[in-house]
Amino acid sequence: MVRSATGIAHARAGLLGNPSDQYGGKTIAFSIRDFAARVSIESSDRLVIRPGPSDLIEFASFLEARDTIRARGCDDGIRLLRAAIRRFADHCEETRQPLEEERLQRFEMRYETSIPRLVGLAGSSAIVIAALRALMEWFETTIEPAVLAELALAAELEDLGIAAGPMDRVAQCYQGVMLMDLREPRSAASYTRLSPEILPPLFVAWDPRGGRASGRVHQAVRRRWQEGDEEVGRAMAD
Repeated sequence: MVRSATGIAHARAGLLGNPSDQYGGKTIAFSIRDFAARVSIESSDRLVIRPGPSDLIEFASFLEARDTIRARGCDDGIRLLRAAIRRFADHCEETRQPLEEERLQRFEMRYETSIPRLVGLAGSSAIVIAALRALMEWFETTIEPAVLAELALAAELEDLGIAAGPMDRVAQCYQGVMLMDLREPRSAASYTRLSPEILPPLFVAWDPRGGRASGRVHQAVRRRWQEGDEEVGRAMAD
């Protein structure tokens, strides 16, 4: 019998505090239902990770490949799926949740996303969280939102070397409007759900040409922080 599982995570917009989430700050962010990443799993005779439609694997010509890769970089969704699998497996082993059932060992995983790329709407973390949710459904296990956010952060920060903070993942794991106190140690008690009704009317806009991967920008700021840069220190304190 064919078995399947699906995980979904929505886009995120930061409202206040970004990027102090990487430095123990307080932030407010909200999820956007209009855009989402979806990861699907179906039974297979092998474990296969399929590229998504936006992955950089096919081009009309060499020159198109050159221009596209220059504009978008070398990131793709497949490595995000691999990191999600690794973090999910590690968590299940640490919490002694069984993964050995034979019928669950082989599957095909693929993703698709409608979240605009490189515009600050947390498209990468959405793919990771959608993958983790799909794996939770496939292996019939549960992970609390606060823990899920930390797994997603570790997948990008530790496994892939992407400079990132917890804000995006918390907003996407809890969904809705979230107030976050991101001082360590973080837990479910660090997060407060706010009513959307307290917000003024909001309009989300982006440049369809995209920009640079956010991790590259954050890496430069983090480096200045680690070097004791006074300007960065004052900005984060404010």
